[in-house]
Amino acid sequence: MTNQSLVDAIAVLPADARAHIDKIIAENEELRSFVKEKERLLRSMGELHAQCLELHDVEAELHNELARVYVSATQLSSSISRPEIISALQQIIANLIGSEEVAILSSEPEIAGGTKPQVLSQWGIESDWIEKREEDWALIEEVLRTGSSFYSSGDSAGDFDEGELSEGTNQTLNACFVLRAGEKLAGAVAIFKLLPQKHSLTKADQQLCEMIAMLGGQALYCSELHSRLNPEQE
Repeated sequence: MTNQSLVDAIAVLPADARAHIDKIIAENEELRSFVKEKERLLRSMGELHAQCLELHDVEAELHNELARVYVSATQLSSSISRPEIISALQQIIANLIGSEEVAILSSEPEIAGGTKPQVLSQWGIESDWIEKREEDWALIEEVLRTGSSFYSSGDSAGDFDEGELSEGTNQTLNACFVLRAGEKLAGAVAIFKLLPQKHSLTKADQQLCEMIAMLGGQALYCSELHSRLNPEQE
């Protein structure tokens, strides 16, 4: 039976029968709308549940990250031995920033033997590799000269303008930031290749770098003072 035939058949029924059928049809439509709304709500609840699980994972990761930051900060603050400080910096940068190609440099004349920056420690790279990278070396010298940090994303802390230095295709430096103890420049950290799972440095990474800059600078400065006051312990 076609829809038109059904309509014609209903039309010849008594008025009370037609009213009853109309009521059934209206209730059926209402039921269908209710089922559709229920299905929509169930989908929304599923999506919300998935989001809650994701937020829970993010919160747990954030707590772990904060714990690692606290442990690292404590380790830096409690060290007075330069090898211990450099080892702590290495662990922090590898675990929190995500790089195993790093160099720590000094601009102190009495340490460097002149005005040219000297590599105090490096890991993941050859000892003379940095100086062969002219564009990277120029960026590092500019950071040490100006005291402002460089990040390859194009964002820089302070007034440092990378200008034409960052336009070369051979640049491998991802970040370079100074280590400070107040107004005193204690050196710099140069971060090169990132770990495979890390494509670039985020804003959070840059904030971690600034924290490392402060704590690492203070630790190195205190180590330097300690070595001067207690030369027999060196």
